[in-house]
Order: sequence, then C-alpha cells, then structure tokens
Amino acid sequence: MKRNVSKNKLYFWMILSISAVIVLGSAIYYFSAVRSSTEENVLATSTISTGDIILSATGLGALVPSQEVSFGFKNGGEVQEVLVSLGDQVEAGQVLARLENETLTLKYKQAEANLAALSSPSELASAAQSLQEAKQSFAEARNDLQYLIGPDMLVAEEQVAAAQQDLQSEKSAFEEDAADANQQKLSEAEENLTKAQETLSYAYYNFSNTYTLATFTYPIRNDHGTTIRRDLIAPTDAELLAARAAYEPRAARGSRAARRCG
Repeated sequence: MKRNVSKNKLYFWMILSISAVIVLGSAIYYFSAVRSSTEENVLATSTISTGDIILSATGLGALVPSQEVSFGFKNGGEVQEVLVSLGDQVEAGQVLARLENETLTLKYKQAEANLAALSSPSELASAAQSLQEAKQSFAEARNDLQYLIGPDMLVAEEQVAAAQQDLQSEKSAFEEDAADANQQKLSEAEENLTKAQETLSYAYYNFSNTYTLATFTYPIRNDHGTTIRRDLIAPTDAELLAARAAYEPRAARGSRAARRCG
C-alpha cells in the first residue's frame, strides 16, 4: 500500500514538472513573439533640418554662343593687321582689323580728281549747256504730248507719277523705322495717290468725250470749198505711245542734268 502511494506521488510530480516546463516554454515563446512584432512596427525617425542640395553631372557637349554678330569692311581689300584674338572680349567702336590701305588711297585720290574735273569751269559750262538743251527738248516733248491727250490729262498723269514716287519713298522710310510719324506719312501718301488716281479717271473721261471731239474734229470740204461734213480724226495708239516715249526719257535726262549742274 505504501508502495502505491509512493508511485502516485512520483507520477504527480513528474506530470507537474512536465506541465511547468510546457507553461514556461509557452510563456517564453509568447513574450518573444510579442517583442519581435513590436520591434518590426517601430518607424525610423529623423530630425528635420535645412541645407543645400548639391547635384552634379558630367558629359560631353559643344559650346554655343548666345548671340552671333557678322561684320565686314565697306571696301574690299587684303587684311593687313588683325588686332584681336579668338575669345577676346571687345567693345563697341573698337578696331578689330585693318585693311591694306594702298588701294584705298588710290581710290581716294581718283575720287578727288573726278571731283576736281566736275568742278572745273569747262565741265560746269558743259553741264549748263546740257541742262538748257534738256529743258528745251523736255518742253517740246511735253507740248506734243499735251496736244494729243489734253492739258488736264497730262497734269493728272504727272500727279499720279509723283504720288507713286512719294508713296515708294514713304514705304522705304517706314520699313527702316516703323515710328508713328512715318506711319502717318505713309497713310497720307496712300491717300494722295488715291486722290490723284481719281483725278486721272475724271481727266480721262473728259479726254475721251470732250477734248478729243473738240480738238480732232476736222471739216471735210468739196472742190468748191464748202464744208460738207466733219470727221473725227483722233490720234492713234501708235502716235500716243510715240509721244509718251519721247516725253518720259527727256524728263529723266533733264532731271539728271539739273543735278549735275547743281
């Protein structure tokens, strides 16, 4: 009986020891798992501060200037001296190079000689004579054309030609400087040309319906000198073209001769 009691106690303590070991192992495993999970959920932190971010890169490339300026000499010739080098910094008005000036000197002396010849008494007398002859030829050619087309028609045509020249000059001035003043002058030149063209249209109407009938209607008489009818014998297109061709070149020559004499 005592032996059975001793066995039961032994079994009791063995079971109790095994249970304690299991409970202790479970407790150790549980706390290890909780600690590992807590460590995994911890976020990394850092203190905020200000500073410069420096980025750099390396590579190959070509340098391109932000602005390029082309220049040259007004006269042709051989370059005698270059006063700057590639990459030098220059200023406005600085001399960069010089041409060989022997050729330019010869041209200058020739220009002086030509000016002296134009200013000589004989040259001035010749220019004055040419001017007088041009004026006479111009007057004759203008009178011939005026007779064929009428004074109103001729004056209107001359006004249109002058207005066209003025308009071309104002266009050139406006292209060089688009200022408000030049724009105003250009507009006025366009209006003047329009008015001159309207006047020319009216003059042409009078030429066709009035001047031609009054000027080129001739009486036709019989053998006894009695007028039997009147016929219109107007200038032909060939006669008008010939008169215009004779008038316009003489007007141009007269203008050139006036400039020479002046």
